[in-house]
Amino acid sequence: MTFEEFEKADARALREQAKKRFDSAASEHMMGAFKGAYMLEAQFYMQELDRRESTRIGRRDFWMEVIVIALIGIEIILSIGLADWGTKQQSADVQREVTSLGKMQGVLSHLEESSKATANTMTSLQATTASMNTALQKELALFYDPYVAVHFDSRTKKMSIVNMGRTSLELYGSKLGNERPVFLPRQEVMGPQSGYEFASDPLYRQLASRVPKLSSLSLPYEMYIKTELGKKFVVYCNLLIFWKDDDIGISTQVNSITQTDWGKE
Repeated sequence: MTFEEFEKADARALREQAKKRFDSAASEHMMGAFKGAYMLEAQFYMQELDRRESTRIGRRDFWMEVIVIALIGIEIILSIGLADWGTKQQSADVQREVTSLGKMQGVLSHLEESSKATANTMTSLQATTASMNTALQKELALFYDPYVAVHFDSRTKKMSIVNMGRTSLELYGSKLGNERPVFLPRQEVMGPQSGYEFASDPLYRQLASRVPKLSSLSLPYEMYIKTELGKKFVVYCNLLIFWKDDDIGISTQVNSITQTDWGKE
């Protein structure tokens, strides 16, 4: 959509554009690098709809207030006129005219009340639009929440992390227990439903030396990831090391995924 088309587009066209972007971002076949761009475009169109709706409601409220003020002025003028007319004229015909004008005054008062009720309805509609925009922002935030699974294969001596979320993640490094974090030479990009696997022979030998036979040990393990929005998270895990025959087994458990501003040391 060009700039001229965007300026001339009505609410229906903008809503269709927002829906197309959101559906494209939610498509399973869309590459992770483009999902964020489509979601931001959808948000842009929704914000333009909200801005236009707010402008329209503000303009309507202004004219409603003008009408109410005009009606009040007419009512005051009619009241003064009726009082003066009633003092000077005492005939039956004049009384009928006074009665007719009184009914007109009642109609004008009712119209004033209806105008105020319409203005209140417009204000309520504006609040509803703002609530819908807030709900959309929350839904977009949930779309980028990370969700991963961690697994250690004792047979191949490899550790793997799988991205179970709907957007791409980047893996930067990990940390075992109280040791210093170990960062990769470069971050590994993991698309939705894909992961990264790395050899853990040194880690395996280190754990085997720590745990005497016929015993077990639980150690904290952290992984450092980043979302497409650039937010940093720490995946907090536990590694349970135990002996099985003449070899050790390692099971993993993800405890939490917390947004933390970690940095390379």
